[in-house]
Amino acid sequence: MRNFFGLIRFPNLLMIVFTQLLMRYAVIIPMLEMNNLKAQQSTFEFLLLIISTVFIAAAGYIINDYFDVKIDRINKPKKVVLDKQINRKIAMIWHFVLTILGIFLGFYVSWKADFLSLGFIFPFCSLLLWVYSINYKRQLFTGNLIVSLLTALVPFIVFLYEIPNFEISSIIINTSMHLSPFLHIFLYITIFTVFAFLTSIIREIIKDSEDMEGDKAYGCKTVPIVLGLNKTKILISVLAAIMISILGFIQYRLMYWEDKISFFYILIFIQIPLAYLLYYIWKAYEKKQFKKASLITKLIMLTGILYAFVIYFKF
Repeated sequence: MRNFFGLIRFPNLLMIVFTQLLMRYAVIIPMLEMNNLKAQQSTFEFLLLIISTVFIAAAGYIINDYFDVKIDRINKPKKVVLDKQINRKIAMIWHFVLTILGIFLGFYVSWKADFLSLGFIFPFCSLLLWVYSINYKRQLFTGNLIVSLLTALVPFIVFLYEIPNFEISSIIINTSMHLSPFLHIFLYITIFTVFAFLTSIIREIIKDSEDMEGDKAYGCKTVPIVLGLNKTKILISVLAAIMISILGFIQYRLMYWEDKISFFYILIFIQIPLAYLLYYIWKAYEKKQFKKASLITKLIMLTGILYAFVIYFKF
């Protein structure tokens, strides 16, 4: 069982569950209740949405390891599970079972939400993960972009299933000329989504820097292999600086005068760690240093998600 949990990246799946729970119960529902609205999905339907997302992600991790087993023997030999503890055929069976269940549950919750077209997100993501594992992850920047977009979808999909809650007339603006409930929730969820996208793309590039040895041996065209480490560090620094600047703009425009708790939370738990990451990445040249940089980025992702608690107590 431990080997199977390692194959499906159980801690990462827990992060998905945690993120979606916070989006619903700490951000969306408090804002809906503030406007005398109730959640579109029942608790059971939302649970099925989480399970569907987790199944698709777990299947993606399995297929990624399946096609990367030779590279992983070089990059992380102690963590290779396939062909050692778990048979490759068994892994593929698990991949197909989890994919089919994930797609089925995705269509079911979409049908229950009276928004059946949303169900196509799940087979699309499954197909994207398959193609990514076979080809795109070995191409310059394409694989990083795909993973980051799928990561950004994790918080955003929770919001998508609440769209039927809003009448068309209430989506743009309400009678008091303030942000409508739709746009208010959309704004906050979009901030989490953009944050997830940018931190994910930074971490993916850092992980590629960590895995250069195995990737180069099998002809992968990742960012650090094509651009070299110094140019890769410049790219990571630019992305981190963009994040710091975006957060600074949000702090100045929306928080400094009216929401000091949010201002200082973002400063202390997100911007300063990002600045440290920017500093540390220039010191990194060895595999273990890039591994630490990846861990720092993951912790920043976590503190970003935890900001949902600040929103919950604010509303």
